Amino acid sequence: MYVVFLGTDGATYRFLSRFGVYVFFAGTAVAQLLTVVASKSLYQQSVIVAQRVLVYTMLVLGPLNLLLKSILENSDNSENLIEWYFVLFLCLFFILSGVAWSRSGRL
Repeated sequence: MYVVFLGTDGATYRFLSRFGVYVFFAGTAVAQLLTVVASKSLYQQSVIVAQRVLVYTMLVLGPLNLLLKSILENSDNSENLIEWYFVLFLCLFFILSGVAWSRSGRL
C-alpha cells in the first residue's frame, strides 16, 4: 500500500509515510531485542550486554519521543535529537553483531 502512494501528495501519503517509518524503526528494535534474547550463547557476554543496553535504550526512546511530541508545543528539536540517537544505536547494534561474529569465527 505504501509503495502505491509514493510520489503522491496529501494526507494519505503523509499518514502512510509516518506509519511506515514508525513500523520500520519499531520493528527493527523489536527484532534486535529478539536477537539479543536468542543469542545468549552465540557470542561474548560483553557484546550481548552492550547490545542489550542499546536495545533497551531504543525501547525507551521510542515512547519518550511520542510523549514529548504530545506535551511540547514545538517538539522538533527534541524529536530530531531522539531520532538521531535512535538511528545511531540501531546501527551500532549491527556493528557489534559483526564484531561478535568475526571474533567467533562463524562468519
